Amino acid sequence: MITLFKKHPLLCSVIYLFVYQGLGSAIIGGGSEFGIAYGMYRHSHYDVTLWAFPNTISGDCALTLFIQVGLTWVVEEVLVGFDDYLDHTFEFPHWFVDFWYKLVVVGRSRFSRYLQWYFEVNNGLLPYRDENKFSNNHDVDIKKMDTRAFLKRQFIKYPNEKLWFNIVEWLIRKVLRAMLFACVLFLFVWPISMGVFAATGTNSHGDEYTFNHYPQPQIMKLAYGAVIGIITTPCAIAVIVLRNRMYERAIKDSSFIFKVDTSDSAHILNFKMPFNVDAMPSQLFSPVRDSAGEDDTESNFSSMDSATQEVKEGVPQVRDSPSDPLPPSASPQDNKDFTHSSSGRDSIGSSLPKSIMTTTAKATPTST
Repeated sequence: MITLFKKHPLLCSVIYLFVYQGLGSAIIGGGSEFGIAYGMYRHSHYDVTLWAFPNTISGDCALTLFIQVGLTWVVEEVLVGFDDYLDHTFEFPHWFVDFWYKLVVVGRSRFSRYLQWYFEVNNGLLPYRDENKFSNNHDVDIKKMDTRAFLKRQFIKYPNEKLWFNIVEWLIRKVLRAMLFACVLFLFVWPISMGVFAATGTNSHGDEYTFNHYPQPQIMKLAYGAVIGIITTPCAIAVIVLRNRMYERAIKDSSFIFKVDTSDSAHILNFKMPFNVDAMPSQLFSPVRDSAGEDDTESNFSSMDSATQEVKEGVPQVRDSPSDPLPPSASPQDNKDFTHSSSGRDSIGSSLPKSIMTTTAKATPTST
């Protein structure tokens, strides 16, 4: 079964989202709504109606949709977020991730900027798996987080603020996105549901319909909650997983080992580094500035390419110490810059992956 899922990631995605997660959410959501409707309508002294208060099915369903979507979104952010970090979820097909990566991360349109805000790509998380632990890519030295560390990574965005402030800020961010999704879902689910409910009721006068106290309202709410659950949960999980995959791709593309040589490189480099990564190589390079104090992007990338070549070949082209003689045309300012480069090289060497440093040591000739 696992081999089948690896060969057919799209099938795995559909089964995980709509069968494993969607059906479970439908059962929980529908069961909860059935119990709530039983308590509201079973022993009520007022008629259960479609539109009129106080027992209005339409108003109950409208409020139910926004509450259930908000709760589902918040819970999935924590539960599925931790499962995805442990690599216990699923993988979207590569072409699907590439499409969203180009649309959200690389895209420059106003719609792309909105998607960047909605997906919160900068708040993504690198999954804890082999290719992120030096086994294949050799780009990220990642430490496995326990539940407490994950929750801290999830909630604490402003370390200098109090815990309650960070939790409230996190809830506002997640609920706001959930409500935007709920507004779109409301436009489709609520009108169709009201039409179906009206067909099962008894027309009392005009456009008003009445229902008995049991079991009609309970069954209607059960079906309504199940539909919301089977739609909301897969969408929320897809947003979480896509966020992490796009974040992982952006981190690798901004690394000097996986740096993409395109005009979008500087745009991709704007993504912040994860909190659970120690001294990624891309963090060791700062923008090169000319005499006017402006960034020189082309010079910066050329210096990154030369540094990469030096590390791979194991022949760093810098002086061993600041006291070595300078070329005749060099100035005292050059001596200062060379001193800075030497210390920077030591910092780079101490932070590079062990596999690269081992290769460098073997390739560098021993001085006699």
